[in-house]
Amino acid sequence: IDGHSAQHDLIAFVQSSLGLTQEETQSICWEYPRSLILEVVPTAYRRLSSGWSTVRSREVIPGTDIIGRQPLPEFIPSTLFSDLALPEVEITPPADYDPAADTSLPAGMALNELAPGKVTLRWAVQKVRGLWIEVPESGVLDLDAGLAPDGEVVTSVPAPDGPVPVVRPVTVHPVKPDGDIRPTSNGWLSWQFSIGPEYEGTELPRPRNGPLGELIPEVSAFLNADRGPLPTWRFALGGTAEIVSRTARRRREYTFARHGNPAAVGFASTIDALVITVAVPESITAFQLDNDSGRLRQLRTDLFTTLSRQGLEERGLGPFAAAWVADVTLAVAADAVLRGQGIESLSGLDPSQWQSLAETVVDGVLLATTHSEIDETPLRETVLDALGDRSMIQVLQ
Repeated sequence: IDGHSAQHDLIAFVQSSLGLTQEETQSICWEYPRSLILEVVPTAYRRLSSGWSTVRSREVIPGTDIIGRQPLPEFIPSTLFSDLALPEVEITPPADYDPAADTSLPAGMALNELAPGKVTLRWAVQKVRGLWIEVPESGVLDLDAGLAPDGEVVTSVPAPDGPVPVVRPVTVHPVKPDGDIRPTSNGWLSWQFSIGPEYEGTELPRPRNGPLGELIPEVSAFLNADRGPLPTWRFALGGTAEIVSRTARRRREYTFARHGNPAAVGFASTIDALVITVAVPESITAFQLDNDSGRLRQLRTDLFTTLSRQGLEERGLGPFAAAWVADVTLAVAADAVLRGQGIESLSGLDPSQWQSLAETVVDGVLLATTHSEIDETPLRETVLDALGDRSMIQVLQ
């Protein structure tokens, strides 16, 4: 850090090891982003000299400046093809759980894998017992309880009742669900995305007279090699859990709290990006659909899929399962048309008839396997259960 012979030896070592020119070596050691002398070495020195300490509430706490399992994860990824400078989360499983769960994951993957209400078998190597973050009956999940204990606040975002902090998990403490909870239980966060509006990129020139001239009035580039990357935040103010027990299936909406106040969970990342501004036509007539029957047919299919998924979710089905049920229904309708019976033949069918038609589609088309091999799979069971529910069928009809 102070220069002299040690710094010169490091620079010479890097140049000779990588076979770089003098100009390339200077760029790596001194220029943005992540320069060796101005960022990597000072970060390593700070962590070593402080015992990996951070300051929280004006108190120095050793051993807390740890992001994943590498000493310098911002500069050296844990595996060759991992994303660089991506925040990682340490998974802390119960003491008697499979050792495979004692690991770390990128923040986005960890929050999806351990979304409250979801039972994950990702690390169930020796025993088929999942892990999860339980959703309380109140529907308000305390982040300190397991999802983000000692998490760090990365920004604040607007919410219906005012700004709330976005907490990035440093560690997650999942637990084993009760024996009554089935591994088909699922949960998902209601993700939102924001960028820093005060940051300016480099405006890119584009043809003004082409077909995209009026549709795309502005394109800006955010690059490490130019004016800098784009700070972004991905966060969730809450989510949905679909908890399946031996006797019932319960859908539960939830929000987050920290220290008794509303909060969000999420993470920040700095990325190279293109920001494209689109001017949407004010009238649908601009799309000239009246003379394009092919697009109209496709739009009708898209409309059916969208309305079906919305209606199925309102009846308590999760987004993933709702999408599969809608796709199966489309395949059943297509099969009816191909057999000459028409879509009208599907009106008024009872649940057992819908399940019979769906079995043919699921077994023979979507899963492309035999009935005996998939009879107990959660996906097949979920789709057929939904098509045995009269309220779900009413949505589809």
